[in-house]
Amino acid sequence: MPIAFPWKRALPLILTWAAAMITLIVAARSGRSASPSPVSSGLVTAAIGIVKNANHYGVGWILLALALPAISVILSMWFVQRRSV
Repeated sequence: MPIAFPWKRALPLILTWAAAMITLIVAARSGRSASPSPVSSGLVTAAIGIVKNANHYGVGWILLALALPAISVILSMWFVQRRSV
């Protein structure tokens, strides 16, 4: 018999996430920013600059090169533990 999913605990988080996504989509379509304060727009500009610089230096490929072996090791350990039980 399968284990029942804890919907009573997960449903509030799912509803909150859905409300946040709907708010962001409505704000994007209406052309207004969700947070119009100058401080956050400065932070957004800085974050965009950081992402562009990281893209220039190939940080995405570096992270991918680090993530794949880590995932491989984690999955291998999981399979070994699962088999020994």
